[in-house]
Amino acid sequence: MIRTTIIGCILLLFYQQGISQIQPGTNDELLQQLLSDKDRKLDQILNDPSRYQFQLIYVRVKENKQGRVELEKHSLFEDKYYFNPASLIKLPLAVVALEKLSNLKKSGIDLNTPMSINTCSCDFDTDDYVKKSKNPSLGQFLREMMIMSDNDAYNLYYDFTGKDYFNTRMQELGYKNIIMRKHFTSRCTDEENNITGGIDFMHEGESFFHLPCDTSHQIFTTDSSLPVKAGTSFLENGWVITGAKDFSNGNYVRLSEVTDLMIRLFFPDDNSNPKLQMDEQNRKFLLDAMDDYPRDLKNYAISTEKKPDNLYRYFMDEEKLSEDMHVYNKVGQSGGFISDVSYIEDKKNHIRFFLSASMLAKKSNVINDGNNNYKDFGFPVFSEIFQQIYKFELEEASKKK
Repeated sequence: MIRTTIIGCILLLFYQQGISQIQPGTNDELLQQLLSDKDRKLDQILNDPSRYQFQLIYVRVKENKQGRVELEKHSLFEDKYYFNPASLIKLPLAVVALEKLSNLKKSGIDLNTPMSINTCSCDFDTDDYVKKSKNPSLGQFLREMMIMSDNDAYNLYYDFTGKDYFNTRMQELGYKNIIMRKHFTSRCTDEENNITGGIDFMHEGESFFHLPCDTSHQIFTTDSSLPVKAGTSFLENGWVITGAKDFSNGNYVRLSEVTDLMIRLFFPDDNSNPKLQMDEQNRKFLLDAMDDYPRDLKNYAISTEKKPDNLYRYFMDEEKLSEDMHVYNKVGQSGGFISDVSYIEDKKNHIRFFLSASMLAKKSNVINDGNNNYKDFGFPVFSEIFQQIYKFELEEASKKK
């Protein structure tokens, strides 16, 4: 029998027209029932979640007899362990950037406006990336960031949005534990990571709107109760240092908060204050980008036509996904940590649910030693989690027929 602590059924309340409050359920141990004794690797994690820094959030999307949507949340070890968000930070960055772009429409700027950059900081690769693009625009770069998880696209959006703008906006939206601090390049110092801007929007080869260099001066920190360390030791400059590695100076994403942000993209809360300031066109563009596959990406630096559908979909083990299956998601992977925040919709079987997970997929508990185990351990565990939950959703759907 798997011995595990359940952080029980938590209710999400939405008051948008068409969405009603869900009543407390009796299946607080649902995830334990669904996942225990199904797979050896998964049991290994559930028996020792701290070793693998494991956490899981599952939000059911149901409809009552009146056709009103009800959301029911279940979780295991929610926000109990640290994980390196890596590319997962790109999802909230896309949201804030598209809010900013929505506010710039009055200046004649949209997703298709040509652009250029002359970096104010340390990441000169971004300049080359923009110059070599066949379609240098925020729309193209957002698709590259979300579909192919391109780090140069992230750095461009980092410079477009700005640290203080992003972190302040996260605070305003209630996500004070989603914090962006760094470019994705090793050449930038902490001081240089504070500098953003240097972007021009172009018309007929001439700049008509300039984002000047800007320096971040604000300091944002996570709740003191949240974990910021992982491992029993770590590798640094060729030496193994005893003790957990401290990640408090890096980007930070609290899994429950980014899951809530994903939910908010699909079920906006009309009573929230403040509301998302993204116009509907930009919101739909983001959702389409999260839903598209590598084969759908055009004008990219490399050919993506033969890339598998599940390249950046860690819950999916099939290289070719059904046309009825839509997986809107963003993943993160770095130093043995993997994470995936997904909204999954099976149109054929009328199934919808949110699924978020993070874990440390390593053969050792030494951080940064390169001894990672994504392919044979981490990804199969994520896939097994999806398979068991999807099987349950299919069974529940069949009861309604």
